[in-house]
Amino acid sequence: MFAKSILFYCSKYLENCVSILLPSIFALSVDPYSNIASRAQNLISKYSHHIQSSKSMYLCPIITEDIYNSTLKLIRSKLSSSDDQKLVILRSIHGYVQILGDSIDGLLLSSNHLENLVMSLANLLEFDTSMVSVIEEISTQQWDVSVNNTWPQKRFLYFKKDEILTTICNICHCLGQSKYKQLLIDFLFEKLHSFEWFLLQFIFLIGNIVEGFTKSSNITTAQTDLIEEILEELLSPALWDLSPEDKETGTVQIFQSESNTPNPVMYSNSKLCQICLILESIAKCAKTLEIEFRSLLTKVFFNVMEAAGSSNFILAQSGRLCLRIISQSCGYHSILELIRENSDYIINNININLHHFLYRPEIIVVLRVVIEESDTAMLPRFTDAINQILCILDLNQDKAYPLLIVLKSVALSIRKWFPPKKKNIPSSLVSSEDLKMYFLRKKTSKEHLENSVYLEETKIANETEEADDFKFDDMKKDVPLHIKMLSNILKHCYHLQSSRNIYVQVISLEIMEICIIALGDFELELHPLVHELWNPFIHRFSEDKIVMLQAFKVLLVIADECRDFVRQRALKDVVPKLTLLLKTSYSSSLLKNNFRSYQWTNSCKLQLCVLSNIGDLFCKLDVILEDVALLAKVCVPYLQNEQPKVFQAAAFQTLEALATIHADAIWWYINQAYSSQPVLEPPHKSLYPIHFPHAKTTNFEFKLNF
Repeated sequence: MFAKSILFYCSKYLENCVSILLPSIFALSVDPYSNIASRAQNLISKYSHHIQSSKSMYLCPIITEDIYNSTLKLIRSKLSSSDDQKLVILRSIHGYVQILGDSIDGLLLSSNHLENLVMSLANLLEFDTSMVSVIEEISTQQWDVSVNNTWPQKRFLYFKKDEILTTICNICHCLGQSKYKQLLIDFLFEKLHSFEWFLLQFIFLIGNIVEGFTKSSNITTAQTDLIEEILEELLSPALWDLSPEDKETGTVQIFQSESNTPNPVMYSNSKLCQICLILESIAKCAKTLEIEFRSLLTKVFFNVMEAAGSSNFILAQSGRLCLRIISQSCGYHSILELIRENSDYIINNININLHHFLYRPEIIVVLRVVIEESDTAMLPRFTDAINQILCILDLNQDKAYPLLIVLKSVALSIRKWFPPKKKNIPSSLVSSEDLKMYFLRKKTSKEHLENSVYLEETKIANETEEADDFKFDDMKKDVPLHIKMLSNILKHCYHLQSSRNIYVQVISLEIMEICIIALGDFELELHPLVHELWNPFIHRFSEDKIVMLQAFKVLLVIADECRDFVRQRALKDVVPKLTLLLKTSYSSSLLKNNFRSYQWTNSCKLQLCVLSNIGDLFCKLDVILEDVALLAKVCVPYLQNEQPKVFQAAAFQTLEALATIHADAIWWYINQAYSSQPVLEPPHKSLYPIHFPHAKTTNFEFKLNF
């Protein structure tokens, strides 16, 4: 009550007390006791209205001067003061700005006062970008990015407390309510171009000032035009990220390298943080304009899409979050609805820019994100764009890697939209009733054939053949669009799997794996494709270990989908190489042979993957006893205690799978390696005893596992 009396009734004669009382009231406005804080906030609000009345305008210069002095204190306190001291100064500035209200225009029209205020905030807001993860990439196995509701965490060099950042944001919101928004934004952009080392700070301040636009009044045409200018400036080549090597040419190379190999460290920490701040500012512009932002979608859509498609995790997450906020602000329920409603513009622009791919390589990133965010109904509209990608791939083999990333995304999306049906593999056990019915049908068929007339038989055969041809033609005509698309993509990966570039080889094999799974329900289309790719495919098992690893994964998928169709080929062309690999790699994985270093190599990953899954491969191929015996001989030595536990478990897994094919053979080979009894007596005298020459005394290292 004392402060209220002085401020309202004695300020004319005790004006020197105003500068002393107000900081105390500002401090009390954030008091932990809610009743004290609410009374202080109420007093600030009332005093703000009092100041703006004609009777008290003489106090505005005093408060403006107090703001000026506080900003000087803030600059001096950057290095020497604690967070609490900085917070007190910032709360004073915030309180003064609140009290001035509409009368803050006098502060903004003074170049000295405005520069002091802006530069004091910019100095304090220096970002600590050393912790930003530049090389954190999205897994190439899964391109979907989970979108959080928060922007990347911001760290600052000169303060740690979140209350300081919140207070600075509140100051910006108050500045955004001024009538001289245009002047303030122009001043910030002028400083932004003059002081490059304050780039991040000015972008951050601009975004938060825009956020304050909505708190003043309804959005006007002038404010919409101002936000349009802000977006144009933020997305100009001077601010939107350019990789250093492309600054001379002016070609935007933000998110995908033009080179054939992926470059994970494409931008510095500050550049990465800069793009994230620009995306956050764009999202705030969308929130401010709400439905009116639809008219500005064309200015930001492709840039935001490029960010959302980045291989850098932080950037991709920020891009997706910005995209989602834009969708919600424009009145769309989801990103999918935004794409649907604007599909004509989006697809038309993508198709046009694909004609100039060499000058606009980032357009394929946009296409990938659009496809990932779409659904089955949109697939026919992407046909032309995907066909263009395939044509570009044929003509630009040196640009294969970024193009294959898009095709992989297409294949993943189709597999998600049209999941293959789960196959019910019939049991290998045949019941006596099934066997009886089989012979009855065979006998009936034989009798029928013997009693048939030759001409009638020929006529029936011809009719059947014509019916089959007609049916086959109909099936060919009714091939779904997504199957045709997958077939075309798979065909383009045939030759690329033999590329000299290891990255292109691996991603080609990954696409083949996805396409074969997605084509699993369409054998008439899948089998000819597998037949065509087989010869170049088997040579991948003689190349680099990482290529062999991916090729083995593709082989498992082919065996699962085609089974009998590839049994003989796999056993002849691939299985001998795999068993030889397990034999030759046996000594490398022994614990005594420096396994700690070996376990991180691609050779170890390949060896473990083959050892773990080759048993399942044999089950899918339904191999004969001789092949089971060959693999069992190779796997049994891995059960020794000298091998790492993970290799022992992998060998056990494979032997367990082989036992489902021929349990007796596996039992025999295991006992050959280690047996608790040198001689196994038969259950009847008519049978001979079984001798195991390698008794436990000689092969004790197998004992624990057996």
